[in-house]
Amino acid sequence: MKIKLYQIIYALSLSVFVGCGKGNVDLYKDVPYTGNTNMLINSLSLDTVSIEGSRTSLVGKWSCLDDKLIFGDFYYGSFYIYDTDFNFEKKVLSRGRGPNEIPSKKWVDYAVYDDKVFIMGSAYDYYIVNNKAWKRVKSSRLNFSNESTNIKKLRNDPKPHYLGIYEVNYPGLNLSFLNSEKLLFSISTSHPKINAYTSRVFYDEVNTIATLDLKKNKIENMFCRYSSVYKNYEFIPQFSNVLFTKSKDELLFSFEADSLIYKAKEDNIITSKYGSQGRGISAKYPEVTTAENYVGIYKTGRTKYGFYKYLKQIPETGILFRGYQKDQPSKTDGLQIYRDTKLIGDIDVPKDFEIIGYIKPYYYAQLPPDDLKEEFTLFKFKLDY
Repeated sequence: MKIKLYQIIYALSLSVFVGCGKGNVDLYKDVPYTGNTNMLINSLSLDTVSIEGSRTSLVGKWSCLDDKLIFGDFYYGSFYIYDTDFNFEKKVLSRGRGPNEIPSKKWVDYAVYDDKVFIMGSAYDYYIVNNKAWKRVKSSRLNFSNESTNIKKLRNDPKPHYLGIYEVNYPGLNLSFLNSEKLLFSISTSHPKINAYTSRVFYDEVNTIATLDLKKNKIENMFCRYSSVYKNYEFIPQFSNVLFTKSKDELLFSFEADSLIYKAKEDNIITSKYGSQGRGISAKYPEVTTAENYVGIYKTGRTKYGFYKYLKQIPETGILFRGYQKDQPSKTDGLQIYRDTKLIGDIDVPKDFEIIGYIKPYYYAQLPPDDLKEEFTLFKFKLDY
């Protein structure tokens, strides 16, 4: 982010550090490990289906909603609804400014909770849609300037607890409802003095998750510093995204370079950790020495080295999935399956395989679309153990 962007978003110094604290304090040091292993699942029996996608832009994300499969189209601003036999039923919403339209130029992600869909646009814009009537009920923008501050101080003397130095982490965006009124989303900072390329303060003190109050349209909290594993490296921005998912009254989170999964209460206090290293992940990441060599390292590193890609909690069954990429030359990805804090499976899955949800009695997953064939590949499977 360039300095003039801070002028655009009016930077501020809102100090919000619930569960984090100020200063270089290792919040992970004394967290108890509660994990164990009982391998009950050695493979998955996948039912595979190809879905014709020419009516869509092919850019978007699949999810499960009640007893339907939905594809959110990031370019066309629509949802395409399918039944569990993968039959197309209808298209809802579109891009525009009418009551059944979304004015965003492009979506970046969305999250579903009860009768709400939260849609994040590409320009700090966001929208809430009622998914029963499929009507837009709110439009707003993320505001990182809830309080005024001296912009000179923000430029010259930034602090990790100043909200004004942060931005939406669009490249690694993760969204999760905390409850019906609050949403969690990924944040980062690229301030010239605090950033992932040249500053240890970034890995020691910067927050990675923000809480958005949907009623007040206000960012009310920031939390979740980088875990202790990042002390093993100087600068690895290419593997610095946070992963998180909601589980009952707890938040589960981890990081791309960390084999551990952490539990936090709603007051953001870390209570325990568990998890096992994925197969084929060496964690021998090349380090970035300057901002200039980051692009090359990012392009090669993201494809060459193994890392953890996502967490997906299934509230109906209590199962947590963690997907990961293995080091080259592996032809498969890995999928870890946890029940409570116990690892019950660590299996091979197709490259870029991602769990999207559960509709009894099946779990559902997706692959990236085939642009040449203009089709999607979805899977459904059961867990038998």
